[in-house]
Amino acid sequence: MIERKSNLFYALIFGIMMLVLTFFVYNFNVPNPNMILIAGLVLSTSIGGAVPGGVSAVLMFGYSLFLFSEEHSFFRFSEINLHKMAVFTLGIMINYACVAVLKWNRDRGGKQLAGANEELLKTNGRLEQTNEELKKVNELFKSMATRDSLTNLRNRHALRQNFELYIGIPLHVMFLDLDNFKEFNDTKGHAFGDQILTLVGKAL
Repeated sequence: MIERKSNLFYALIFGIMMLVLTFFVYNFNVPNPNMILIAGLVLSTSIGGAVPGGVSAVLMFGYSLFLFSEEHSFFRFSEINLHKMAVFTLGIMINYACVAVLKWNRDRGGKQLAGANEELLKTNGRLEQTNEELKKVNELFKSMATRDSLTNLRNRHALRQNFELYIGIPLHVMFLDLDNFKEFNDTKGHAFGDQILTLVGKAL
């Protein structure tokens, strides 16, 4: 609907422009009026598209009938003017068709490019979201690799990972063995044993 209104608007604007050009070349006896009118046809078709260009082509053809016909009758032609009319009509058709096809291809390419850009923006957004999720997962893996999952105490991998930080400073490494811990697991279950380990970790 919007495109149809746009076509009608351009058809009206460029139709008026062609009428003004026709009035100009006729009243001022421009030596080669067809060149000016062809320029108007190309302009209206390249900017407005097929519909406005078609209106301009019809107006230009009508002016040609008026100009080349005997006593401006629109229907009677001398032999030479009939040839001129045929050549001019062919020129109108070729110019209109070529420019309309170029405009259509340009518009289609523009729409495809806009669609590709929109899809690229969406893909970039998804990639950014994926990168953020990967960062969180990497942080989780890093934490899991350097801390005990039950007690949350740093393990030997944390010591190796940050070894440079400990150079030149006092460092204590502790190995603990809870006496008779196996009995707690065997008699009261592993869940109870895990609670003991968690309490020891908090105390440390």
